[in-house]
Amino acid sequence: MLGVVSAPCQTQIWPTSDTNTIKASQFNGSNSIFALSRTNPQVPATHKGWHTKGLLSGIVSKSDSAVWSWSATGYGRGAYGLDARIASPSVSNGCAIFDSDWLDNRGNIALSNSGQAPVVNSGELISPVIDARGQTNMTLSFNQYYRNYLTSVYVAWSEDNGVTWKPKIQINTSILTNIATAPNDNLLVKLPNSIGTSTFRVKFIFEGNYYLWMVDDVKLIKIDYDLKINSFYAIAPNYITPKNQVEDMKFLLDITNNGNTTTNVKVKIFVYRVNQANNSIVTVYTDSLLYGTVQKDMTIENKILPNKLLASTLTPGQYYARYRVSSSNVDQIPANDTVGFGFFISDSLFAKESGAVSITRPSDGYWTANEPHTWRIGNYYYVKTGFGHTITTVNVRLGDPSLLKGQRIMASLYEWVDSNNDEYVQSNERTIVALNDTLFAPNQPAGNISLAIRLKDINTLRWFYPKNNKQYLAMIEFDPTNTTSNMQIGFNKGYHDYAATVYMTDSLSRAGVTGFKPRFIPILGKKAEDDWSTAGFGYTLIPTVRMTLLPFILKETTLNEEHKIEIYPNPAQSSVKISLDLPHLAHTLAIHIMDNYGHLIQEQVFTNIQKNDLFLNIETLAAGTYLLHILTPDGMRVKKLVVMK
Repeated sequence: MLGVVSAPCQTQIWPTSDTNTIKASQFNGSNSIFALSRTNPQVPATHKGWHTKGLLSGIVSKSDSAVWSWSATGYGRGAYGLDARIASPSVSNGCAIFDSDWLDNRGNIALSNSGQAPVVNSGELISPVIDARGQTNMTLSFNQYYRNYLTSVYVAWSEDNGVTWKPKIQINTSILTNIATAPNDNLLVKLPNSIGTSTFRVKFIFEGNYYLWMVDDVKLIKIDYDLKINSFYAIAPNYITPKNQVEDMKFLLDITNNGNTTTNVKVKIFVYRVNQANNSIVTVYTDSLLYGTVQKDMTIENKILPNKLLASTLTPGQYYARYRVSSSNVDQIPANDTVGFGFFISDSLFAKESGAVSITRPSDGYWTANEPHTWRIGNYYYVKTGFGHTITTVNVRLGDPSLLKGQRIMASLYEWVDSNNDEYVQSNERTIVALNDTLFAPNQPAGNISLAIRLKDINTLRWFYPKNNKQYLAMIEFDPTNTTSNMQIGFNKGYHDYAATVYMTDSLSRAGVTGFKPRFIPILGKKAEDDWSTAGFGYTLIPTVRMTLLPFILKETTLNEEHKIEIYPNPAQSSVKISLDLPHLAHTLAIHIMDNYGHLIQEQVFTNIQKNDLFLNIETLAAGTYLLHILTPDGMRVKKLVVMK
């Protein structure tokens, strides 16, 4: 029997049950890849794995060294790839990698063009001989992590032991500059009109300039029926949205039929509310779209489901949404029939991401030689209901703050109108409405930090009260006074892809659908006078720049004696209790911890407070004197707090 059945009607041609083919499929062990060169042009007869051949280097004499290699950990080694890792099923025993980044710079930005095969570099990775007799129209399946700068990647196959190769197939064409696939991306590539022989081979080809391509768990399979939801699907416009700012949502996706023609194709979306108390879910919304008959090898793009999820049906809490595609035939790869995403409705927080997973900044090439590393980064937030609210802070995750010694960063809020509809933020389209900055001490220690910067209205120098139906840009801006300081920002990478959401809202707006206007995600600029991009580093690389919007007007007045507030212990070491006895219920209440320089050290928001004990964790605070600002709809109270260590 040729191959094994791994799903209903799906034939796995390779690997077979033979140990050598399984090890080769999984790149199991450092000897799974053999590197050819001019001095070593032949694969040893005893070698049972893959072989690699260098094709091109920016330094031609080093072209032989532009080879794929084995990675024991699944991590890149280049200066820009140290945090890049594939999440394939068998990554624990290694994977294959073309590390263009490392081949160019040996892991050090300052050593660009000094590696074993500097860019532009290209190399191919060729499989062992595969016995595919009796099979036709096969599919190549593999797990990958691909991060693109200026590259192209391909697969190809040979039916005569590599003597000749069929035309190569370009893949990952939707992964644009500075964009990456998901770490656990599984790709199916049809090999059209392929004919199985006893000497069948496949190969992977990397051509270009940075960053890397990791491949693992390679399989050759035969598929009769496989519908797939592509990676282009709409998610919520924010990962976290304050309850008063939630908009109606519509949904969009792309599907591909990787198998034979199938009928009664339907896509459904389900939105669930998560009940954390008992770990259960409740369906709050469903919608469906009937495609009917879908021909083999057909991709259907940009289909918007007919109905909309009403904002009025969503209350604060955690939600999960799931797309599912089905047809009259049994799908042979059910894992790609569904995709999902999560989002939250909060009381006061705007966020585009679920937390920082990496730290980055523009590459040195973003600036000219001897130019200060000026740049600004932030997120777009649409405020539906501004009247009666207060925007208090911009929150950011910073990389090594010791690189900012003696420098200031500014948190700023801009009101923006895209008057020419070009989806760029021109300087004459944006108006700064609130700002504040913070100074980093000359002895600023290293270590990633989260920073909340309290905003001041640009005109009143007090709290900022937003307007209704306005587009706001929450930005972190860095204009250093020297050429050595750098600002590094936390990013969420690969967990939230807003490309389809941006496309959908723009399409709905152009079609004149009531209630829908273009929505954007990351904002990236170099200088204050420049145009800024609404794509940032890409729709999957989201800066951890958040914004707090309290659902009441903060008053500058001091709370009267009816508002009883006590804190203890004081002095405190690791935690402090705030006992409140208020004359009436505060639906939302904020507490800011300020240092003696007026810097906001910590911000916490609480809901439904009247007679309560609140606890603050102050373990990370250095010894010293701080001011607690208790902010309520009736005004504020300031209490002194002494921290002892």
